[in-house]
Amino acid sequence: MDIRSLRHATCLAEEGNYARASVRLNITQPALSRSIQALEAAVGLKLFDRSRSGVTPTAAGDLLVAEGTRLLQDQQSLERQLIDMRTGELGDVAVGFGPLAASIIMPPLLIDLASNHPRMTVRTEVQAADLLLEHLESRRLDFFVAVDGLVRPSPLLSIEPLGTIPVALMVRRDHPLATASDIVLDDMRRFPIIGGNASEELKVAGPWPEIVPTIYCDNYHILFQIACASEAIWMTSPLLAQLMPDGGDELVALSIDPSVYPSAYGLSTIRLAQRSPSPAVNIVMGRTFRALNGG
Repeated sequence: MDIRSLRHATCLAEEGNYARASVRLNITQPALSRSIQALEAAVGLKLFDRSRSGVTPTAAGDLLVAEGTRLLQDQQSLERQLIDMRTGELGDVAVGFGPLAASIIMPPLLIDLASNHPRMTVRTEVQAADLLLEHLESRRLDFFVAVDGLVRPSPLLSIEPLGTIPVALMVRRDHPLATASDIVLDDMRRFPIIGGNASEELKVAGPWPEIVPTIYCDNYHILFQIACASEAIWMTSPLLAQLMPDGGDELVALSIDPSVYPSAYGLSTIRLAQRSPSPAVNIVMGRTFRALNGG
């Protein structure tokens, strides 16, 4: 018994006539008759009663046609799903981001995916890089995005450059340092510094080990409010500030020497080197690049 003979039997049962069924199947009537005879021999049961008015399934034929129809529908559904998976239209993707990258990349990324790949299931996770790496290694994530330097290179990992996020130290417009130039570390020591929890990790990744927050918080709306209402210096990205009320116009970036603080963070995608990405994962990685870099 095979899919072809099941298709012949279900078609014959639906048409009730060899001539009409053979036309529908685009085979000759003798070929259809031989196929049904071979199927009856294979199962050891008579499947159709034949009369001048046509053919009708026997009890065994009814069972075979009912189950065969279900199998044929399942086969068609499986074929459609595999085609959708091959094209990336159907898939389940788990992706992680650090808090800053999530705030900037996730909104345009998820809008894009919801608009252009509505059948794809996408699961997101926002965590520190060390936790994202654990979840990648346990295969809870397909890939994640992290600031360069937070994940050590390894033969087990595939680390690909994604782009950069501009960063700055931002303060309210009437801050004592707002109009100063060539600011150095000593100028900032008397002011509180606020930022996300990833900032503690960045002092290891970058050449600015002494600039770390005195207040840690991963809720950027709260950090924005603190910066607007105090003399705190906010470690952030101008892109993130633009997402705040009034486009973040209440804040300005400090004029600071690049040797004191960088002007941008590099971002990379990290996945397991020995785990081949599915078409859906490749689509989400490509859309992540576009969400960061435009285009």
